[in-house]
Amino acid sequence: IYTSGSTGTAKAVMIEHASAANFWWAMCQTTHRDCPPNAAIGWNASYTFDMSLKGLLQLLSGHRLVIIPQLIRASGAQFIEFAKQHAIAAFDCTPSQLTMLIEAGLMEQPDYRPVSVLIGGEAIGESMWQSLCNAEGIRYYNMYGPTECTVDATIGLIDRAAEVAHIGRPIANMQIYILDRHGAPVPLGVAGEIHIGGV
Repeated sequence: IYTSGSTGTAKAVMIEHASAANFWWAMCQTTHRDCPPNAAIGWNASYTFDMSLKGLLQLLSGHRLVIIPQLIRASGAQFIEFAKQHAIAAFDCTPSQLTMLIEAGLMEQPDYRPVSVLIGGEAIGESMWQSLCNAEGIRYYNMYGPTECTVDATIGLIDRAAEVAHIGRPIANMQIYILDRHGAPVPLGVAGEIHIGGV
């Protein structure tokens, strides 16, 4: 799969099938658990980018992909109308795109609410985090991980129990360590560098 190319050129990363299957299973247990059978899953990323794997893997669950046209991805109102027309149950986006969708009324739609919105690619700001914690009717998930970890290594539900912004917990068969510059674990609450291991 490929990185986003945010540093200039997208880089290819070798991923094993077992890693993709593990990520799919993690989403089945969390982000897509409440999607109905044969749900419409919004495909909101370039097929060459690692985020596209989130949608593609849902085919293993019997869901169907609805490609969100590139032309409407930058318009909150058009995106919401398209999602409503196709009854999209889940989609992924960046916090920047989610801000646009919220400003266009995503949370106030009387006749459309996605089951899940998967957020990644950027940090979620404090004000957005608080807004999502108090949102009703839509489950928001903070997803974190580099391409080398098969898209995401952690999944965190954003709800009222989450008082501060977090990246969630490691998915099954993944481990997260916070280490200092010497490779030693840091005490709780002390800044360090994240190290990820697993499938």
